Amino acid sequence: MQQLRPVYTRSLVGRAAETQALLSLLDQPTTRLLTLIGASGTGKTRLALEVIQALETRGAAPQIIFVGLAAITSPELVLPTIARHLDIREDGQLPLIETMSATLADRPLLLVLDNFEQVLAAASVIASLLARLPQLQVLITSQEPLSIAAEQIYAIPGLALPELRDDLAPVEALAAPAVELFVSRLQTVQPHFQLSPDHVAAVVKICQLVEGLPLAIELLAAYSDVFSPSDLLPLIEKNLAIQSLRHTALSGREKILRPVLDWCYSRLKPSEQRVFSCLGVFHGGWNLAALQAVCADILSSAEIAHALKQLQLRNLVLTLQVEGDQERFMMLDAIHEFAARRLRTLPQRAQILRQHAAYFEQLTAQADAGLRGSEQVLWMQRMEYEQPNVRAALAWAYRWQPQTAIQTAINAGQFWYMVGYLSEGVQWYEQMLTLPLDRIQRMTILRKQGLLLKTLGLYEQATAVLHQGLESARALGPEHIISCGSIANTLGMIMTDHGRYAEAQTYLSEAADAMQASGDMMGFAIVRSNQGNLALLLKQFDVALALYNSCLTIEGAAENPLVQALAYTNIGAVNVSLLQPEAALVAAEQGLLLAQQLKSPGIQAMGNLIKAQAHIQQAKLDLVPQELLKAASLFMQSNEQPQLSITLESIAVFLAKSQHRQQAAYLIGAADAARTKIGAPRQGEDTLVEQLLSELASAADAQQLTAQRQRGTTVPFEHALDQALQWLDQLPISPSQP
Repeated sequence: MQQLRPVYTRSLVGRAAETQALLSLLDQPTTRLLTLIGASGTGKTRLALEVIQALETRGAAPQIIFVGLAAITSPELVLPTIARHLDIREDGQLPLIETMSATLADRPLLLVLDNFEQVLAAASVIASLLARLPQLQVLITSQEPLSIAAEQIYAIPGLALPELRDDLAPVEALAAPAVELFVSRLQTVQPHFQLSPDHVAAVVKICQLVEGLPLAIELLAAYSDVFSPSDLLPLIEKNLAIQSLRHTALSGREKILRPVLDWCYSRLKPSEQRVFSCLGVFHGGWNLAALQAVCADILSSAEIAHALKQLQLRNLVLTLQVEGDQERFMMLDAIHEFAARRLRTLPQRAQILRQHAAYFEQLTAQADAGLRGSEQVLWMQRMEYEQPNVRAALAWAYRWQPQTAIQTAINAGQFWYMVGYLSEGVQWYEQMLTLPLDRIQRMTILRKQGLLLKTLGLYEQATAVLHQGLESARALGPEHIISCGSIANTLGMIMTDHGRYAEAQTYLSEAADAMQASGDMMGFAIVRSNQGNLALLLKQFDVALALYNSCLTIEGAAENPLVQALAYTNIGAVNVSLLQPEAALVAAEQGLLLAQQLKSPGIQAMGNLIKAQAHIQQAKLDLVPQELLKAASLFMQSNEQPQLSITLESIAVFLAKSQHRQQAAYLIGAADAARTKIGAPRQGEDTLVEQLLSELASAADAQQLTAQRQRGTTVPFEHALDQALQWLDQLPISPSQP
């Protein structure tokens, strides 16, 4: 998952000493948890990012993962959010913290968690991670401490201020970080401004009024294109005095920042005020198209775009660093809270909330289609950014517009499945099932929930839910025969994974008949492909080849690149089983080319795996590691757990061929455990694996190898896979090695 970091186009001012102090603390092995404490506006996030940049520039740093928590309000979501940033998948049969602990056990890691104050109840999760992972360091920004063992607190003060004297020279004033920041930001709107004796007193007094609070200084300096410092000072003095009376319940720097935000808001034009308030509806960021859709009844698209630009110039909106061409924006947490309060005062608030929910219902519908096409990766990335907004839209609609919530949840199912919001998706579907549903909605939700449960490895629950869905689909009559086919196909895949081949054949036959009868030839081709997979496992190679080849001739599907990519890749798999590596490579290359054009990670991964297996058969071991590394990475991206187990077995075969039998036996044990967990015992379907098992059993050190295999069964699968990938990456292989 890409890390979303705010983009600061201007340098950090006045925090050199703090940056160096934090770097020194992080260099100490005894520093496990370092919490930057400060009120809103002290620049905690900015300082943390500066520390990250310094570590990355310095090199030889541990892996650094930045996780923004501003859009997270439920402590239960903290651990899954961290896991996704680390590309660690949920496993329904193992607590997530155990999966993470096993995967990260030997990995030096600096975890940076921003805006922890609203999820303080998750402090115990951080304590548990630190206890389990000796090489983990955590850097946290928060308004309050976590109050757990090993926490070191670093308080972030306001920027240093000069003492105001009649003879204070500009150069002396500029030596104070608060004044330096004000002048630096003023020069972005007045490039030729120089601090003169005429302005020294006004600038110093402004900085003193806000007690050196960096955010307040930046916000006020942005208005220096309209006011000189001497003109700005009396306005600020008057406003702070008035607003302080209004905000008597606030304390400390909050009593400063709120009046400053009130004043900045009052200086905005009416159109800018409306757009600013509207931004309070978003969570985790937005793009211009979303903002224009949500505010469509308030202003024109051109007015909204202009207002957003002005808010950026006033330092009220930041740009997010994202991949792709589309700009994405965000607010600092303190400013977003203020915008949310302003939203509550807008007469159009209810309409804005409805528009927000409607926009994300439409966006999830577009994503549902896009995730099945050639822009799959782009949609996965886009929806990863939008998940906080989808969450907020669902929560509001569940209470106020149930039908919008139901449809949004249905639309989001494919994204949740592909990106890995598995448990959260299951929970949302549980909530939807409490709403009044028509029969079609109930059947669709059961179908999508069953797929998520299957992916979590909760096969019994998945089967029970899918059976309910299939009964509902059958009861709906012939017009919903496609749904019958889809659910029966998923049940057939589950039975195949479990080695319950007779039941698999029954479900897949029903699915094929349903798809063909409905005229959904794409669906029919996919079911035929799954029937071929079943035949391959049963070593019915001629049947498998016939089924895969038939996919290339089905009218209405054969011309589809996805169908072609699947067919050629699967034909390659059959040729590997037939010990025909040259034919396997030809077919795999054809499938890979199409899969790359489609940007389909699952099919690409299968092509890479087949190429690796064919190269092993050819004894071209130097070509194997790169293919296995690609396959594992792509299978993880596409959430293909059964295929990851097969990949682990192929890595074991390669290691044995490279004279590393101890590691091979260990990985075979891990694959044994994975197969046992999903109820899919090895049926002799992989000739290379069967040869390896025979060699391990007859080796002179068979007793030691058996012990290693047993050890492999005791470790979490993710840990074994991570170790296997490290061995692959580090193992020197000579091109001439037989």
